[in-house]
Amino acid sequence: MLRYLLELGGHDVRLACSGKSGLATAVSWRPEIIFSDLTLPGELDGYGVARALRMNPSARSAFLVALSGNGRDQDKLRARAAGFNLHVLKPIDLETLEKVVAFALHDDAALGAEPLR
Repeated sequence: MLRYLLELGGHDVRLACSGKSGLATAVSWRPEIIFSDLTLPGELDGYGVARALRMNPSARSAFLVALSGNGRDQDKLRARAAGFNLHVLKPIDLETLEKVVAFALHDDAALGAEPLR
């Protein structure tokens, strides 16, 4: 669904179904924004993906968005410590998605009166 919404917005999207494939895709493609679920199948979860991306010169500048079903302060702090720029509860609605993308791309005009925090 996230991929579909981003493509509707005119964004070029790549999908990876595991942490390992997501990391490989991000390093080779070098996207501006990376959305990652925190619970991924396989040996590399979203936290591990974020840590690896932040250590890789080809991908460290990407804006990382953690997608999680847990929104406690400790969940947000753990995501930030792993290297995520933003922690968003899922399912993400279209309005929040548009604000996240605008924020990540520094499009202040698109944020409107209620910026993300």
